Amino acid sequence: MAVVQFPVHTKYALGLRLGRSLRLICLYLPPSLSNDEVSSVLVSLPLTDDTIICGDLNARLGAITGDSVANARGSVLLRWCEEHGLSVLNSTLAPGVPTFLSYRGGQVKQSMIDYFLTHTTSALRSPRMQVYSDLSLGSDHKLLSLSFDYAVPDGYPSQPVLSSSSARRLWNLSRLKEPDVCSLYVASFQSLAAPLVDQFKALKSSPPSAAPSIDALNDSLNEAIYSALDKSVGSRSSRPSQWKPFWNAHLQELADVREHH
Repeated sequence: MAVVQFPVHTKYALGLRLGRSLRLICLYLPPSLSNDEVSSVLVSLPLTDDTIICGDLNARLGAITGDSVANARGSVLLRWCEEHGLSVLNSTLAPGVPTFLSYRGGQVKQSMIDYFLTHTTSALRSPRMQVYSDLSLGSDHKLLSLSFDYAVPDGYPSQPVLSSSSARRLWNLSRLKEPDVCSLYVASFQSLAAPLVDQFKALKSSPPSAAPSIDALNDSLNEAIYSALDKSVGSRSSRPSQWKPFWNAHLQELADVREHH
């Protein structure tokens, strides 16, 4: 399944399109935001008929999710969900299960502030949500997962249209079967990734007070891989525009049937 980033005009969210139609918006609403700022962020989100929103929203919704407390931000979030026909999946798939647990003064404090929201419930077949309460990730927030079988809505094109700026980078990967080329790739990657390895070692030995940007670390790793491929196997261009694509609507239908059955 292809994953393509789409623009979301707020620094608190990341938008990803999965496959042909499904959109995922990863959202973080810091506790420092006022209710008006929260409303502005929510209004800015580009919702479609096939969107899932997930993240730490620092909102407590009370009885609707089985939480013991509701707060003002929760009211803002619920009102926005009602206006846009969004369902809070926690309320049906994991009611009353806390997503945040902290230990202070010998007491356990727990709440529900991490959510999955969507208005595409009809396209999510057999959804399953899990909160990994026993898994320690060095955070008070617990890992959440959402799994489901997905039915592509009618009316979406069989192939996504990508702009030239989002075109895939291609390499002659079959050349990695050649020992000399493979050795060159490994050596190039080790050299290019050395600064990143040193950075990881420094982070482990002397953890900073503020966590480094995971996106920046990921970009550095990707760039090391891409540059090593450029130096070893070499890049290649995509098919020319006059190339007749073999993929058509019928083949896509067959692929969808195989994927979901």
